[in-house]
Amino acid sequence: MAMSKIGIIVTLGILIGLSSCRHTSEDETESKLQWGHLAEDSLAPESPQFLINKKPSETYRVCLADYLKAELPGIEGEISAAINIWAHYIGRKIPVIIEARPLSRSTVTDTVESLSDSYFKACGSGFDVVVGFGPLDGGTVGVTGASYSFRALPNGKRDIVSFKRFLFLRDFAVRPFGDGSENKGWVSLQARSGKVRTAQEILDLMTSRSMLQFSSDRRSLSLSVLTHEFGHVWGLCDQYEGAANCDSKNSTSHLVLDSVMGGESSRQTVYLTDDDIQGIRALNAREGFSHNWPQSPSSAQNPVPLTISEVEHFEINNVTRDSKNLVITYSVFTNVPAKIRISLMPQQGGREIPLTGLLESGDVPFKQGWSRLSVALTDQDKTKYKVKAVLQKAKDSTTLKSLQSADFL
Repeated sequence: MAMSKIGIIVTLGILIGLSSCRHTSEDETESKLQWGHLAEDSLAPESPQFLINKKPSETYRVCLADYLKAELPGIEGEISAAINIWAHYIGRKIPVIIEARPLSRSTVTDTVESLSDSYFKACGSGFDVVVGFGPLDGGTVGVTGASYSFRALPNGKRDIVSFKRFLFLRDFAVRPFGDGSENKGWVSLQARSGKVRTAQEILDLMTSRSMLQFSSDRRSLSLSVLTHEFGHVWGLCDQYEGAANCDSKNSTSHLVLDSVMGGESSRQTVYLTDDDIQGIRALNAREGFSHNWPQSPSSAQNPVPLTISEVEHFEINNVTRDSKNLVITYSVFTNVPAKIRISLMPQQGGREIPLTGLLESGDVPFKQGWSRLSVALTDQDKTKYKVKAVLQKAKDSTTLKSLQSADFL
């Protein structure tokens, strides 16, 4: 039978809209987040480029740029854990095979599409995704997308016959942020913690829901962004302010702070929030997506309850001084409305010198990943100072935490 009589049309190279994780600047207010599923019409029960459609015993094959292994030690385990943390809460386990290849770094003339094409040519066939550093623009720190070819069926559905998925972390050497945020790049969990962990040990850490990381060193944690991006590969959408890739029929709106799919870059969550878990479970429960996996997770996959502390993070990150200014950078994340008092302590003793203005969060918690204060000094002021910072509850001025800088400057 001729193809034209059964209405089959082959279309090549259809590019899915990119899903990304973005950098959140210091002055942005927190978002109202919602879990949701991707709105692309290719998110169907037989779309092979999405992890939700992996069947039992099928492997997920990753072609990894070998330079990532040198720059992000332990990244292979992070990739496997970032994939399987989503699988864990729906009773699945995806075998991950990672092969490192000598792939070239991006250049200023590359796009994510051109780089993806060159990586797939170098990697060869049979891979589900290529992973490397990419030439990302704007405030984006991570991105995933896919090109695919399909046959249009008479019922209006698409039979996807081949696909190429990429996942890129921003290459800050090629595309630094232009907003003055001075992001220093990437750090792996192994490099930051100083501890070597297997993929299973990383997954166990994530399921314990006990670790938060904060980018006080101006470096993005690769595990957090990989987890966000693989959330897209499973079929979940962005949840930060202004995101537009959610399916309105498969999402729910309610206030959730700092979900993984919210993608805040300063508060780096090393676990899935309840909101994230609801999203992946709702996707698993949609008609046609079970693929012979268990219909619902066992009690072993129920999330460990989170203990919410009043202060998640409070740190004086750096204090510098020149002839005219004392510059203080600090970061603070609380779960209660709070206020900060910052003062200078002269080396020779005497009274503390309060800085002008009380820093208050109003009726919401502090969510500040990197804040900067500059204190003008006179040319004659040769006094050396330490910086003292006191975090208090907004309601009754109860001290939550007190800090001092290490050295007199």
